[in-house]
Amino acid sequence: MIFSRSIKRDKLILDFGSSNVRGLIVEKGKGLNIIKKMAVVPIEQYGVFDNYTLPNKKSPKASLGDTTKQNFNLEIIKQAAVKVIKELNLETKIRKIPTVIGLPANCLKAKLIKVSMQREKPNCKVSTKEAHSIFQAVFVEARNRTLFISADDESKEEIKFLRARILSIQISGYKVPSIVGFNGKSFDFQILVVFCQKNIWNDFKLIMDDLGLAKIQVFHEVEGLIKCDGLIKKKNTILIDVGARFTNYFVFYRQQLEGVGEWLGGGNDFSAALQDRLKISERDAQELKIVFNNGLFSSGMTERINKILTPVAEAWWSKLRLQVFKFGFFPASIITWGGSGSLSTILQTKRKLTPENVNVALEEIKVSPLSLTKFPLKNLSGKSLSLGEVNTILLSFSEPV
Repeated sequence: MIFSRSIKRDKLILDFGSSNVRGLIVEKGKGLNIIKKMAVVPIEQYGVFDNYTLPNKKSPKASLGDTTKQNFNLEIIKQAAVKVIKELNLETKIRKIPTVIGLPANCLKAKLIKVSMQREKPNCKVSTKEAHSIFQAVFVEARNRTLFISADDESKEEIKFLRARILSIQISGYKVPSIVGFNGKSFDFQILVVFCQKNIWNDFKLIMDDLGLAKIQVFHEVEGLIKCDGLIKKKNTILIDVGARFTNYFVFYRQQLEGVGEWLGGGNDFSAALQDRLKISERDAQELKIVFNNGLFSSGMTERINKILTPVAEAWWSKLRLQVFKFGFFPASIITWGGSGSLSTILQTKRKLTPENVNVALEEIKVSPLSLTKFPLKNLSGKSLSLGEVNTILLSFSEPV
C-alpha cells in the first residue's frame, strides 16, 4: 500500500489500561498534537492484570496468570487491542505506523533516582571522554539503586530496564545543561528510570508480535508529563492519576519533578463497595458509578451512594497523605485525572492531609481536576475527550531519549 506524507507523520498511541484499551492516531502539528482518530474498547474480563505484582521471595516470578490461564488472559487483552486497531482503520497499515505503547500502572514502573559523585580533579574542565565515563557510572548506580528499592536479591534478575534519562544536573549546587566544559567537585544527577518485570515484557511482546506491531516504543505517562510545559503553574504540586486498581502520583517541587510512584487503590475499590452494599455485579457497579459521577441521580439516590462511597474516598486520601509526607513539603495544589468514574466522590470528600499539629486542611489546598485545555492539542477525532483519556494523551507527548 502507498502511504501519503500525512500518514507517515502519524503515530499510534496504544494504551493498555486495567479495564480497557485506548487508541489514538496522532499527528505532530506546529506546536501541538493533532488527534485524528480515537477508540476505546473495554477488556471483556475483569482482573486479567490482578496477578501482576512486583516479584518477591514468595513469588519471584509474575506473568498474566498461571500456566492454565495465561494464554486465555493474553487472548482477551489482544482481542481488545484488535478491536481498537479495527475501529481506527489501521488493519492494513499497522506494520508501518510508529506505535507508542502504554501499560497498566502495576506493570510498567518509573522511579526518580538521585545520584551524587565527587571528582578527584575538580579544577579541570570535564572533557567529552570523561563525561562519557561519568554518565556510564551514573546510569549503573541508578540501575543498582532501582534494583535495591524495587526487589529483593532473589528477584533482581527478573527486572527489565527499558530506559534511563537524566532530568537535571547540578555542579556544586548550580544547575547546568551539561557537564562537558564545566569544572567542579560535587556532581548531582536526577535520573528517571523506567522498568518492568521480564515476564510482563515477554507477555506483552507476544501480544505486540501477534498484532503485527513492528515499530514500537514503550513509555510511562510521566515521560509525557515532563514534556508538557504549562501544566505545573504553582511551585509545589502533586498530580494524581486515579486508575482502576492503582493510583499514580507525580510530585513537583519548584516546578521540577521530585518524585513518582503509585499505591494500590483506585476506582475498583469504589465499585467493590457498591457491589457489596447493593448486591450488584461488577459491571453494573461500574456503570452505576459513572452515572453517579455525572450527577444524573435523584437527591435521595445521590445521598445513599455518597454514604457508601465516602469511606472509600477517605481511605484513598489517607493513602495520599502517607505518600505526600515522604517528600517533606506540603503541596500548594493537587491536580487529578482518571478516576474510573470515582473522581467526583474523591474531590468532594474532605480529608485532612496534614499531621495533627499542622492546622492546614484539605479545604485550604486547591484540589481540582486537570483541565484538558492545558494540553497543546487539537481534537479532530469527532469524539469528546475526557479525564479518562489523559494518560493516553500524555503518552502522545513522550519522546525517545
